[in-house]
Amino acid sequence: MTEQKTVDKNINKLNQQKSKDPTDENQCSSQINSFPLIEEKILKLWKENKAFETSNILSADRPPYIFYEGPPFATGLPHYGHILASTIKDTVTRFYYQKGYHVTRNFGWDCHGLPVEYEIDKKLNISTREEIIEMGIDKYNQKCREIVLMYSTEWEKIICRLGRWISFKNGYRTMDTPFMESVWNIFKMLYDKDLIYRGYRVMPFSTACSTPLSNFEANQNYKEVSDPSILVKFPLLKPFHHKNVSLLAWTTTPWTLPSNCALLVNTTITYGIFEYESEFLIMSVDRLSSFNLKFPENLNSKKTGKSEDLKIKKTGNFNLNKTEDLNPINFNKSEDSNLSSLSKSEDSNLSSLSKPEDLNPNNINKHSEHIPDSKFIATFLGEDLLNLEYEPPFSNFINLREKGYFKVYPADFVSNQDGTGIVHCAPAFGEEDYKAFVKNNLIKENDIVPCPINDKGKFTSQIPQYQDKYVKEADKLIIKDIKNKILQNNRITHRYPFCWRSDTPLIYKLVPN
Repeated sequence: MTEQKTVDKNINKLNQQKSKDPTDENQCSSQINSFPLIEEKILKLWKENKAFETSNILSADRPPYIFYEGPPFATGLPHYGHILASTIKDTVTRFYYQKGYHVTRNFGWDCHGLPVEYEIDKKLNISTREEIIEMGIDKYNQKCREIVLMYSTEWEKIICRLGRWISFKNGYRTMDTPFMESVWNIFKMLYDKDLIYRGYRVMPFSTACSTPLSNFEANQNYKEVSDPSILVKFPLLKPFHHKNVSLLAWTTTPWTLPSNCALLVNTTITYGIFEYESEFLIMSVDRLSSFNLKFPENLNSKKTGKSEDLKIKKTGNFNLNKTEDLNPINFNKSEDSNLSSLSKSEDSNLSSLSKPEDLNPNNINKHSEHIPDSKFIATFLGEDLLNLEYEPPFSNFINLREKGYFKVYPADFVSNQDGTGIVHCAPAFGEEDYKAFVKNNLIKENDIVPCPINDKGKFTSQIPQYQDKYVKEADKLIIKDIKNKILQNNRITHRYPFCWRSDTPLIYKLVPN
């Protein structure tokens, strides 16, 4: 009875103050442009009349809608991600209340994991697991408990200021024994039903904190850094266009080269073969000028030479290891680029054209217009490179060749905006690399791939020549060890993500998910 009187009293107060609502058209002409002031008055109205508590009493007999609050850490203040999530959660719970449900809303606190441990490690100058063992796990846990809710008061103020209806009085804490026991009980039920699996995902990773970060966290702390900028040669195992050639890929992370598993190209990009320092190399024709390679001064004055040097191939798929596919139509480029420039060579036949439109001079120009200063002796689309096998810089995982590794595969994300148009693919250290492996059926989603880097960012025994070396330290050693496979070795200054907690460089790494 007393509770009902309280409810009636609060409702009467709300009705009496309704006419004083600052948003009323007749009363708010002087205040309508001050949204913060309107918000503060509405919040004051809700608080004085216990609007949230009253709504819960009024809906007590309705069917329940169960809402589990995903808890934040209280060792730091709310950021944009928390504010956005809280707004969405409040929208969902208000919606179901208005749909006729009783919606209990209790706040929660995540008391486990890195944020708490990192604060204690920093406070006590702890850097290794052995130091924690020496201190005593019980004492370490107690120190964590003491600081776990240090910002809880500030959290309550900010969440309430958002206008969110939720109770902080009966909030749960993940460090409470009943909560932990309930989680393990539910997990066991899922496991018994064979609903648990272990997956993997490439994520931003802090080697100082030994933990993955969200993309939001990874974007919080970018710095200008100087990194290696190298062009690496990947020799093809068989001749291509009658020549022994190497594919060129650019990277700023030499430490990923021991984990190279494939090369990626865009099937619509035009690539070309050029000769440099007595070697034949392949990259996108639009990217050659970006690397300032020093060619002989008389190269630009040379003619293109034999007609077989510049080629336009027939439309369709070719196996370039077959002899018959190495005889496409040859042509010499005249000044007006018309059909009269076509000349029939001894080893070609017009019947090899698969479509009439291939005789269109526009198509001929399409292939020849990308030959800057006559440096390229042959051009072709990326699709011609698919499935070609190559020699990786390191042979630690060479046994995986039988599974389709160390070949050229297509990937739409490869572009002409940077690099060579050919991407060195280490699927354990690049999200797009991993997706490309899945898309090309080399692995299934959540399969594991070679990942010889531990949680401290050091090489494991899978790469014995660099075991226990931190990735950034290994860069110089790797560059030195494969110097014969490096065409160009420079430095680049660019923006790079750092851990917002430890202020150390992040890496992208495959982690259990």
